[in-house]
Amino acid sequence: MLWGAWYVPGSAVWFEAPYADLKYDTNAEFMLAAAVLTTFNAVAVLFFLFVWNGVLGKWGEYVRTIKQMRYISKWFLSRTVVR
Repeated sequence: MLWGAWYVPGSAVWFEAPYADLKYDTNAEFMLAAAVLTTFNAVAVLFFLFVWNGVLGKWGEYVRTIKQMRYISKWFLSRTVVR
């Protein structure tokens, strides 16, 4: 539900200023704009996820997730970061 709630505004931002007015002469400019926009989207989604879990009183889920991260293999974790 959280992803669906963010999908429309996250996609619509590409059609608003300043992104709609930019002239992407090179792929590097387009990739930079995409990286900045993706970073803002990720931060906003994380913020609302924290709010969502806080309202539901599920703060213990964060602790449980952090503790269980040690069971992730180094290959799986490194591949996740590289992608």
